[in-house]
Amino acid sequence: LIELLVVIAIIGVLAALILGGLGLVRKRAKVAKTQQLMDSIAGALTTYYADTKFYPDGDDFAGAGADPKGKCDGMVNVVIALCPAKNSADPAEQTLAKEAGPNAPYLKLQGWKEYVGKKPPRGELNIDGEVIDAFRTPIRYRNNNQLVGGVWQKVAGSEGPFQLWSLGPDKKS
Repeated sequence: LIELLVVIAIIGVLAALILGGLGLVRKRAKVAKTQQLMDSIAGALTTYYADTKFYPDGDDFAGAGADPKGKCDGMVNVVIALCPAKNSADPAEQTLAKEAGPNAPYLKLQGWKEYVGKKPPRGELNIDGEVIDAFRTPIRYRNNNQLVGGVWQKVAGSEGPFQLWSLGPDKKS
């Protein structure tokens, strides 16, 4: 009986070690998936810029143009610009579709077709039309240029033309 208990204890310890390792593997896979999605968005933004000579407007830094409820208006602008809805009834979206270059749509997102004119059911967009990462939180976007007096100027202290970031697994940073 004691031998049976020892064997069961050993199996329990091994199972705990294996399951603990699987959690780390899942987390790394989600990080890789999020990075891949952000790389796709960055590539699409670069192509969009090559066609239009500007990046979508937006700033998802808290307190600087961000919605008080946490909605990422910058990322919503990116989605609308990169995935122009040519059949949309919204005049603003129709204008963006006309302004889009020959390479549009620049990005294909799961759930986008369902989003046009209504809320997306599932996929890479949440109910607000924001692109979500593998951790189910919105990816953030900031255009590092500001329109000042009709001229685009770089935001002080920023690097690159835009920033994309995810809050990551801890949903804080």
